[in-house]
Amino acid sequence: MPDAPTNLLADGGNEQVALSWDAPENDGGTGITDYEYRIDGKGRWISIGSAGTTHTVTGLVNGTEYTFQVRAVSRVGRSRASNRAEATPGVGGLDFAHFAKGAGITSDLVFVNVAPHPIRPAPTPFHSDILPNLPVFYFYDQGGDLIDPGSVVDVTGDLMVTEDGGLSVQTEMPPLGELTISTHGRGDLLSGSVKITSERPLGGFLRFSLPGIGVTGVGASQPVRDAIFPARRQAGGITTAAAIRNLSESELVATCRLMKEGMVLEEVEIPLAPNGQESQYIEEMFTGADTSDFVGSVRCTVPPGEGMFTGVAVEIDAESRILTTLPVVPVQR
Repeated sequence: MPDAPTNLLADGGNEQVALSWDAPENDGGTGITDYEYRIDGKGRWISIGSAGTTHTVTGLVNGTEYTFQVRAVSRVGRSRASNRAEATPGVGGLDFAHFAKGAGITSDLVFVNVAPHPIRPAPTPFHSDILPNLPVFYFYDQGGDLIDPGSVVDVTGDLMVTEDGGLSVQTEMPPLGELTISTHGRGDLLSGSVKITSERPLGGFLRFSLPGIGVTGVGASQPVRDAIFPARRQAGGITTAAAIRNLSESELVATCRLMKEGMVLEEVEIPLAPNGQESQYIEEMFTGADTSDFVGSVRCTVPPGEGMFTGVAVEIDAESRILTTLPVVPVQR
């Protein structure tokens, strides 16, 4: 029999929960062929249909807490259940591992309300105080501290700073409507991350503008524990920049490896404060390897059971004035 999977983590999203875990150290001698999960410690076990160590459970009820367990399947039988992990799916919630403002650099946060009709009931004489469900934006610096929204965005019109340091939009987005929040680009250069909470389902992306080079769009980052992205640096001004953000409320250390043809050229550890972020060019991140003419990849991981992070990567071609968003892809352990 295989041993039980370990370090099960659960992260809630819109009507879904993302699960990740570590494979058993002992696979029973015949290899793992599948994993199964169950909800709330009862009911039938459900196959994920693969030997991968991540799975997203869909069709859940927002605002309801669920408890998950997984077990391994091999040709000789099924393992004991893993540890339990709890998560509560929620309608809103987007994370962007990087934004910048200042020195002429701006970022536009563009969102769409994916609800096709109003979620809340219309006010009545008996319920005239029903409030709209509005997104709130939280800006963090690299040290994980909240940034005063007024130093990032012009707080005017329908924007208001909340008591907990967020930026709330006071005009409700109509069904299938659009909303854009732009940083003002004034002051010193500031780099950080953005978290958006909402009781409504939202989709969105960040439009990043680098003066003299170009503009690119970056989608919301997904939580990962192990991810890889392509990287390139060549003479003539081409380089790769990346940012990773700690989603945990405790300090996290990410290990990033510079790789070429699957071989590790250099390994560095990047400490991240709670809610903290680090953004660097690959030549700044990996100083012990020759990246003057490099084509390869970067893989970043965190220790099992210690938290998750989000990431974003961009290729910058200064000579041709091109910005290209690169895929940050979860690694199947």
